[in-house]
Amino acid sequence: MAKISFLTRFKNYGMTVQEYLDFYRNFIVRLRDFDERFKTVYSVGFTEKSCRYIKEDLSDFDEVVLSQLSRRVAYINPDPANKKPTLQSKCKSNFMHSVANTHRDDDCVLVRITCGRIEEEEISLGAVNIEYSKDLQETLTLDELLARLEFMVGVLPLAYAMIGHTLIMDEINNGLNENLDEIKIGWITYTNRIETAEVLPDYVSYKKLPTGVIFWLSDTKIAADNMEYVEKAIEVRNILAKHDLLKYRV
Repeated sequence: MAKISFLTRFKNYGMTVQEYLDFYRNFIVRLRDFDERFKTVYSVGFTEKSCRYIKEDLSDFDEVVLSQLSRRVAYINPDPANKKPTLQSKCKSNFMHSVANTHRDDDCVLVRITCGRIEEEEISLGAVNIEYSKDLQETLTLDELLARLEFMVGVLPLAYAMIGHTLIMDEINNGLNENLDEIKIGWITYTNRIETAEVLPDYVSYKKLPTGVIFWLSDTKIAADNMEYVEKAIEVRNILAKHDLLKYRV
């Protein structure tokens, strides 16, 4: 079964490790109010055995996550000889780490936050992505995904978000890593260009929010091999391109 991917993007900015940890911890605190699963938090390392429980009050969050940050990148520290991550470290590549509500395979929601690089580029996007375990994938509904996306819009300055099958979204958008200044179209899409709602075709449902608009192509989950969905998504993309609405607001 093809998995539904939940991908969000926001304008990136340089961080120290401490600032990244603060950003992550604050997000988890807000997430707990939306999803009670995250009353329990596990820091996900690079192997199954390295998954570590984080205290309920998050008092050891910094310590645990810092210990699990990648050692494969060169960190920039006040002491140039030290290449290991410290709370004052910066990095030319994004920090990336995952947490989940459980260390088990079932009823698992994983959150991966990637951001904080100091490398100056014309376009740099941070990401908060959500992954669902196989059992949750089978029961995902439009209402649940819309609610989670609306929560994400409320706590993050999102440029855009896309929810759907990754391979199909890649085909619709001519590559998910191309044209980084443009939104990507999925089964469900968020854009911070609220005027997008005015040009959407009749078969597309939408909901306006104070910061943008969420729109979706179907009220039911779309199969990964549904070519009618692909054609509709490409048509929507072409309409937005015609009205210069593929580019998100920065």
